[in-house]
Amino acid sequence: MRIAVLMLNLGGPQSLAEVRPFLRQLFLDREIIKFPGGALGQRVFARLVARKKAHESEANYAAIGGKSPLLDWTRRQGAGMAERVRQQSGVEILPVPCMRYWHPLADEALQQAADWGAEHLVAFTQYPHFSTTTTGSSLAELQRAAARRGLRAPISAIRGFHDHPDYVSALAATVRDAVQRLPAQHLAQSKVVYSAHSLPMKFVRAGDPYPEQIRISAELAHRQSGCELPFEVAWQSKVGPVEWLQPSTIDRIRALPQEGVLHTAVVPISFVNDHIETLQELDLALASEAKAAGIRTFARAPALNVRPDFLQALANVLLAHLRSQGLLAAAPAH
Repeated sequence: MRIAVLMLNLGGPQSLAEVRPFLRQLFLDREIIKFPGGALGQRVFARLVARKKAHESEANYAAIGGKSPLLDWTRRQGAGMAERVRQQSGVEILPVPCMRYWHPLADEALQQAADWGAEHLVAFTQYPHFSTTTTGSSLAELQRAAARRGLRAPISAIRGFHDHPDYVSALAATVRDAVQRLPAQHLAQSKVVYSAHSLPMKFVRAGDPYPEQIRISAELAHRQSGCELPFEVAWQSKVGPVEWLQPSTIDRIRALPQEGVLHTAVVPISFVNDHIETLQELDLALASEAKAAGIRTFARAPALNVRPDFLQALANVLLAHLRSQGLLAAAPAH
């Protein structure tokens, strides 16, 4: 059977000229933000907000090379995953990036899968932690695209893997990488901060599982890392005036020196690859704030990107799903 794996992710502009249309596409998503006036009002407000935010966003993307590397990383992750699946099971899969807000969008991903002759599609979220605003929105758009195309091939979904042992192990390795860069003689003044993308509280109050899954991943990874430093979870990337999860990463970094913490390892826990929120928001903006606040050592844990342990984790999550769907023989008992 020919199996295409649609790797669901956010997407990002591939040039500065694409920043504004990318933002417009983001603000058109009524599953995240509902502007007044229905679909028509959404289009009007999305255009206005994108125009307002474009200059700042363009400057941020210019600071990291003029484009988002997210699509490149997703393609490389897909290739590494597919090779490991082939080696371990003999199954050839086609990994296809499927982005929510910029190309290749769901329609384009489905076309690529159809051109290849896919008989079954696996929608594999690249967000380890499920939220209605990320994986939920991507799956809803994928279903709409499939309906528009009259797709007949079945679609199954991997909706998250926040507590999968292999993902936790890969994340724990990045924690060790960062902690090893803290001065050994000052560990009494050190702390680990797990920084996740924030979420508006209206989704949290509606029962979104995302914040609890983030906390579980942080606790599991910290324990497995063997790190004995204290840690906490904070939230980054807030947009707009509504109430979001607290505390914010930037507020905590500013406050740490007043609490006697002068050395910190920051772990980007909700991101599986480097993009604007690690390369600009953490490495540039947050690092600058940390220095100004009096933090002496700021060690950002590496993103998972194409680390071999993470590629193996992706392969193992996918293989387990294929077995659960009857698309692959069950693993032999040990």
